[in-house]
Amino acid sequence: MKHFLLYNFGTARRSACILHLLLFGILLTTSTIIKAQTGKSLQFDGVNDFVKLPVQVTGDYTKEVWINASSTTGFPNIITGTGTALFINNGHLAAGHADGGFTQLLDPATLSTGVWYHVAVSYNATTGNMKLYKDGVLVASAASVPNYSEPSLNLSLFSGGSYFNGLMDEVRLWKTERSLAQLVSTKNCELTGDEPSLLAYYKFDQGNAGGNNASETSLLDLADKCVTSNGTLNNFALTGITSNWVAASPSLTGICSSTFPNISLLGNQTCIADGDQTPSVADNTNFGSVGVRPVVKEFVIKNTGSAVLNIGVVTITGADASSFSLATLPAAVLNPGDSTSFKISFAPGGAMGVKNAAVTINNDDEDEATFNFNISGNFAGQGMALSFDGINDRVDIPLAFSGNYTKEAWVKTQSLTATPNILTGNTTNGTALFLINGRLAAGHGPSFNQIQDATTLVAGTWYHVAVTFDAATREMKLYKNAVLVATAANVPAYSETFLQLGSFAGGYFFTGTIDEVRIWNSVRTQSELLANRDCALSGSEPSLLAYYNFNTGVVNSNNPGDSILNDLHGLCPVNGKLVNFALVGTA
Repeated sequence: MKHFLLYNFGTARRSACILHLLLFGILLTTSTIIKAQTGKSLQFDGVNDFVKLPVQVTGDYTKEVWINASSTTGFPNIITGTGTALFINNGHLAAGHADGGFTQLLDPATLSTGVWYHVAVSYNATTGNMKLYKDGVLVASAASVPNYSEPSLNLSLFSGGSYFNGLMDEVRLWKTERSLAQLVSTKNCELTGDEPSLLAYYKFDQGNAGGNNASETSLLDLADKCVTSNGTLNNFALTGITSNWVAASPSLTGICSSTFPNISLLGNQTCIADGDQTPSVADNTNFGSVGVRPVVKEFVIKNTGSAVLNIGVVTITGADASSFSLATLPAAVLNPGDSTSFKISFAPGGAMGVKNAAVTINNDDEDEATFNFNISGNFAGQGMALSFDGINDRVDIPLAFSGNYTKEAWVKTQSLTATPNILTGNTTNGTALFLINGRLAAGHGPSFNQIQDATTLVAGTWYHVAVTFDAATREMKLYKNAVLVATAANVPAYSETFLQLGSFAGGYFFTGTIDEVRIWNSVRTQSELLANRDCALSGSEPSLLAYYNFNTGVVNSNNPGDSILNDLHGLCPVNGKLVNFALVGTA
């Protein structure tokens, strides 16, 4: 049984005493003698119960588990795949590989039913040495055991049969050959999940012991890693004291004492695995499409171990390493539970296209001492924008919307007089984003001027401008370069049937350049505006209504056929139509 003198993360994990007493009375009547316990395990019926583990094993390994068999006849399997096996051979603990008949090791003693045993098998892929342990004692060994191939494992199953009848608990899979001393030091206590070389860890402390557990069909992997290898229960009744989670387990003394550091890496609050080779926007390893402005991404290192983590040099290597640089460095020393961060800047040069590099974090984590992951980014070059002549140029966009919204764009005005419009709708009760004598303004009809920036723009300078409206509170906010510059309350409701770029009501034309127009049906926060203003969108972002990146035609050349402003929103794009543009020359 598991007596918990220490609690992992403060979680109470045992059933009520009344349930334990009831199970005690029931279990005493069976052939398997089990005392009332405070822990849990999984009972296999020996008929068709098994657990599928999506764990690929290669090279060195160790498998260990606590078992309590109700029957030892035949060939009940414990932890077995297609190439490796830990099982019972007519009462004897056995292990081996497929090439050799699976029985390279056989314990000469027989197992007793109704008794908890800690059993383990280790393999050294270099020497071919295999060792079989029972209750912390070496009971068999073999040399030159053939190598193997193992895509996944099962508990209590081999080749459609050979099911295990009894209890299992504390399954631990390692990617190293564990020594006898290591096995003995942890067999009678629970792991933290952070141990070096731990491949997967199943504690079996789930469900309502002996109750209805129809929803508990996964065996949780508690190893500290980005992608867990949860097992899938098959054919279990998940009710009662057989073929279910039950209140019985071996005697464990709590959490194993441990003194080791453990490195964990996050990007955008998402776990990045050591050796990750698939850069993604979700975890900051893909920097997206970048023009001339550098993009900086932050990464967080955590020490989830129990000893000090020392961080060495962080390096960036690879064919395109010169496009990336360390903007900030992490702390050199991390106490248990602490974190630090570092930033990488993507400022590409040379030929346009995708740039790839690899990052290495040197540290003293035993099995992740050179923590590696790949990064990438797309050098899109300067990009393009649309020049408005201030005389009669406009873009008509047949987009209707209502409720919450955000409108944003990059603008570079050449005129600081009058009221040139940027992104404006219908003339009665529509929406407007515009300039008043060089100051950013926004509002709804009929007056359209509910909010203004107090400062004037500088002609010939690029600005990111945005306006948001909350339909429920009727609050409007105005942003310049992702900084809140004005707020207005009680803004009138609106009804938007279409939009125009660079014009309002056939006049008020904009003089200058516009780029990266984005329209959302949500109130974007300041942090969201800041996070995305300097990079291109994918077009599939949630709540995005329309997206125009203006990368059409040939710069400063003859573009009579490019009179459509393409909406890059993935669903139901609403393209704009260019009106009165010369489409030749530099303006």
